Amino acid sequence: SIAEGVEEIEFFNSGNGIVNRLVPGGSAGDLYGFPYQRTEDGQLIIDSDGFPSARTDTLQLVGNALPDWSAGLTNTFSYKNISLSFLLEWREGGDVLDMGIRNGIRNGILKQTEQRYEQVIFDGVQNTGSINEPVFVENTTSVEINGESLYRNFARYNGVSDIILEDATWFRLRNISIAYSLPKSVLQKTFLENATFSLSGNNLFIDTPFRGFDPEGSYLGSGSNAFGFTGLVVPNTRSYTAKISITF
Repeated sequence: SIAEGVEEIEFFNSGNGIVNRLVPGGSAGDLYGFPYQRTEDGQLIIDSDGFPSARTDTLQLVGNALPDWSAGLTNTFSYKNISLSFLLEWREGGDVLDMGIRNGIRNGILKQTEQRYEQVIFDGVQNTGSINEPVFVENTTSVEINGESLYRNFARYNGVSDIILEDATWFRLRNISIAYSLPKSVLQKTFLENATFSLSGNNLFIDTPFRGFDPEGSYLGSGSNAFGFTGLVVPNTRSYTAKISITF
């Protein structure tokens, strides 16, 4: 909550067009940015130059970093001397900014920038009236897509929340382990009381619409109270472990 007389609290400004702030009537994790201009029914407004653009003079609520819900499932199955255990995790919803995406777009190294030097007509409408009395007609202006005309332009693309803010939903296999214990009948002929061989893996699988390495990592670290920023940090890595446990 916000103390009386305080208009807003800004937790973090990414400098890339997304800000995490709390305002009266808002929610924790709210993200503000610069979305494309649209009509009341959601149609994209195309400027007279043929490109869509965002108003960059005022921040608008564009998402929330916190998930709608999260869940986990863990279990262990055993059959004779073999056991199998696993941990599944699911996070649904939440928005996140990859702090490296804007430079990736500007430098043309991301797949989303591969369409270049083509003539296109953006699907949307143009205002042939005035600001106070708009008259919208179908856009028919053809423009050329390239780095300077679109991808390197903050208001047209690389600073627009529709482009840089991503869905942080994910489903992952956090870890899985299989173990085998030698039967007692075998151990009776040795000096061993118990012998177990196990193989485990961590972060083996993730399914997510997020385009970066991992939507779970925090750009600001675990001690920050700002949410919704990832990238430019070492992501969760896949690892394997083999272990032998022996009791004499």
